[in-house]
Amino acid sequence: MWFKNLRLYQLTQPFDLTGMLLEEKLQSNAFVECGSQDASKLGWISPFGRHGTALVHEAADGLWLTAKKQEKVLPASVINELLAERIADIEADQARKVYKKEKAQMKDELLVELLPRAFTKSSLISGYLDLKRGWFVVNSSSAARAEELINLVRDSIGSFALVPWSTQQLPSDTLTLWLESRAPQNFVVGEEAELVSRQVEGGVARLKEQDLLGDEVKLMLESGKRVKRLELLWRDQISVIVDEDLAIKRLKLTDAFQESLDTVDGDSIAAQLDHEFASMVVVYRGFLDDLLAAFGGPERSETA
Repeated sequence: MWFKNLRLYQLTQPFDLTGMLLEEKLQSNAFVECGSQDASKLGWISPFGRHGTALVHEAADGLWLTAKKQEKVLPASVINELLAERIADIEADQARKVYKKEKAQMKDELLVELLPRAFTKSSLISGYLDLKRGWFVVNSSSAARAEELINLVRDSIGSFALVPWSTQQLPSDTLTLWLESRAPQNFVVGEEAELVSRQVEGGVARLKEQDLLGDEVKLMLESGKRVKRLELLWRDQISVIVDEDLAIKRLKLTDAFQESLDTVDGDSIAAQLDHEFASMVVVYRGFLDDLLAAFGGPERSETA
């Protein structure tokens, strides 16, 4: 259950709800299935899925939340085909042209008609509050998806003041410096990077399985390219891609570190999930502490 893509946010006000109080507030937005006329539904479920009932799981000073989104599937091609048939019937039967406004109304009516018969698809998005650091960490590569989760928290508890991570040093400049000289303490440069030109219409170089500290890459940097994303290895425990917007992608535990992790005896999936979450919060706290320090610490602001 370890999060693989991290969107990072800093709370700008203390989070003063206990896990129990947060649980009570989330109940107002517990997930319910789509009704016949609902295009989508978003609500809270247990982070343990069918192995739990609580909407909040607390361990290692972390609060784990999971939302479920259900959406009706109405392919645009199907809608457009049916709409075209109905427009053709009207124009043939009534000998008149169907114009834009009427087409839009017909499309809306068609959507209402088809929604009850549409298939549904579901997806999950999780996040956790690190109460020790005042962070909200969302398991998503998409900023828009992360905002959906954040907005659901706000709808549930009334206020949730936070901002995306921002650091003293510009991430792209710092990542570039690490290739020009060396990575910071506890980090090792990997074998994957994306370099972009500093010119508006410059080229892009996507490098994989390559010596990023070699002469070829140095020439690219000297010619004016900068690092947009870079693979890093942290303390021989996890490898990640760090993006210029401080998004963490494709996080993987190294084989050696994964083998060193304790397992829980017994057959309880809930106990194993609890143990994995607690381990993840502690490990990610150390990793993110080091990453934040490597970028010069958090940016100071009047709202922070």
